[in-house]
Amino acid sequence: LSPAFLRLGYHYFRDPRVARGVRFGPARRNFLDIYCPLQASEARSSGEQGVPVVIAVMGGAWIIGHRAWNAQLGRRLMDAGVLVFAIDYRNWPLGEVPDMVEDLDRGVAWVFKNAAAYGGDISRIVLTGQSAGAHLSSLLLLRKSMQEVIEEAGDLEAAKGSQRLEEGRHRWSVGDVGGYVGVSGPYDLRLLQERLQARWLGGGLLKAMCPHGDVDDCSPMSLLESAEWKAVAPRAATKWPPVVLFHGEADKTVPP
Repeated sequence: LSPAFLRLGYHYFRDPRVARGVRFGPARRNFLDIYCPLQASEARSSGEQGVPVVIAVMGGAWIIGHRAWNAQLGRRLMDAGVLVFAIDYRNWPLGEVPDMVEDLDRGVAWVFKNAAAYGGDISRIVLTGQSAGAHLSSLLLLRKSMQEVIEEAGDLEAAKGSQRLEEGRHRWSVGDVGGYVGVSGPYDLRLLQERLQARWLGGGLLKAMCPHGDVDDCSPMSLLESAEWKAVAPRAATKWPPVVLFHGEADKTVPP
């Protein structure tokens, strides 16, 4: 694998089409990388329709993730004419799950605001996450769609308090996302915790990164089963884009 990783690292640091470390917010890890294909640059110069856009969120077990982990995906999609924004977020212990989701919320808003300036078409944006990134991005979409329904009903205090997203700061809509792709995502943290404990890997990290050790509160599956979601589900679900989830049937750690 070493030669392949060396080539990938070389292109990540030397390819002039890759803009590394673009700041999108004030927090310590609020940076993103931009993989800008020639087609996007041409569209920007000519004023023609922009190219498709992918927002990529990496994995890393919530503790060792870095936006550079998206380098292979970014390069492949860039070579296919897709503009890619690889968003970073605070890892634990710099932040807990709500902080990570907040970072993604801020990063996605930045992409919607700035993608056109890089030759992207904001009407063709797909969000994708892998492993921990799939967990966080799916949780973001769930909470964001719930927040939007509550805001539309005029209950802004409920939107601020119960959804853990700061109302009014990051303006983008779940309905503007053209599609969502989750890869190997741990969507049920309670089940993941049991799997880890059964394999003598412990589950302390999951409790540590969740406020008050409440794993269920940070689990997409638990949220879908909650009264909070069920109260707004008919309207919130209509905001969601088409969803594709990939998972290995033989995955021994992350529940499929």
